[in-house]
Amino acid sequence: MKQKQLARLAAFLAGVTGGAAFGHDHLPPVNCSAYPWWCQGYCYELNACRAGNTPIGGSDCWTEENNLAFCELRAPFVQPVPPVVAPPFVPPVVVAPAPACPAGQHFSEGQCQADHECGDDEIGGGAVECQACGTGEVPNQDQTVCQEACGQAATDDAAKQALAIGKKPREQGTALYCHENAVHRMPWSYSAATNACSVTYSMKYTESCWAGGSKETGCNLSRTHTHPYFEYPKDKDVSCHGLKIGSKLGAYLRNKGGMNFSDTDKINAASHQVEGHLGVSNRTCKKAYRWSVGGAIEVFDGNCQDPPHPYEP
Repeated sequence: MKQKQLARLAAFLAGVTGGAAFGHDHLPPVNCSAYPWWCQGYCYELNACRAGNTPIGGSDCWTEENNLAFCELRAPFVQPVPPVVAPPFVPPVVVAPAPACPAGQHFSEGQCQADHECGDDEIGGGAVECQACGTGEVPNQDQTVCQEACGQAATDDAAKQALAIGKKPREQGTALYCHENAVHRMPWSYSAATNACSVTYSMKYTESCWAGGSKETGCNLSRTHTHPYFEYPKDKDVSCHGLKIGSKLGAYLRNKGGMNFSDTDKINAASHQVEGHLGVSNRTCKKAYRWSVGGAIEVFDGNCQDPPHPYEP
């Protein structure tokens, strides 16, 4: 115990036994700055009692002096700091890639197995089990989805495959038809040298599938063709409907016009009661003319972008 604290305690006891009769109202206030911070409250209470305020214990302020004296003898309460506990170690999860299998095999159930080989009326194959399409349905081109035999999706799919050709300064056309519930395509026809902007081709049957023709014995589905794309000066002497391309502007105007069905295209499709499918001039998209739903036009593949204007940066 510190000597200073003992001295204060002795003085306190002497005051209690020998000086209480003199009264505390004659004693000066205590210098609270001489006490530890944790005893400041007791010190203020003692001074309040000596100043004549309502005491805690009695008018002799003995309780206040006792509290202050004994406060000096004890250390303040300090909340213990809990120890830092490291989180438990969690090992990383390592997913091992499936081993490479030889050609014609896939990894399944922990080993390499032979790929599934599906029939013409089934979807799947490879690592996917084969699944037969229902009545009136056929697989799409890549055998991933069953669709209505010679329906709109099947016709669009066949047209998409047929129109996957590069830009040319000529037109080419073909007819899509249905036979034995499957879509087929006629050979390509090409525009004549005298007019790069027109192509003539025939339909396979006299009846349209959309107008009730038999999908089993044969009916027509679509008139499918491309529009030409011209480059200047390479194609400046190519004739289009009786006029030569002639200039950079002439090429641009023909290319821009080739981004849509012409009135003749629509008339030809409507007269045969079939869909129309168009590969636009710059091949950025493919469009369909829906005769079966009133002549609506929609993009069924790609993202159409206009040809660049020759006089704009």
